[in-house]
Amino acid sequence: KGEKGLDLTGTGFEQRRRLLMRALEEKPPYLRIAESTLAESTAQIEASFEAALKARDEGIVVKRGTAPYMHVGKGAAQRDGWWKMKPSEGTLGDTLDLLCVG
Repeated sequence: KGEKGLDLTGTGFEQRRRLLMRALEEKPPYLRIAESTLAESTAQIEASFEAALKARDEGIVVKRGTAPYMHVGKGAAQRDGWWKMKPSEGTLGDTLDLLCVG
């Protein structure tokens, strides 16, 4: 549920992000809103990907601005306006995708 109890899962990414920015106050290093870049070309996407890898991030997610939220199952994102870009397997050594909760 989003702002005022509204379900925002059918709302486009750009609108959801605007609402998130209004609703949350960052508290670094504990709470940070991920950086977002508007790209208008493949070259800009490639530059963002390379910068992420240089910063030792695992990759980037490219989203169509109007794409609704979705639980991303294997392959679903590429069909529905989200593309997860990671380097080829084995190029960063051993990595794990983890979420630590406590």
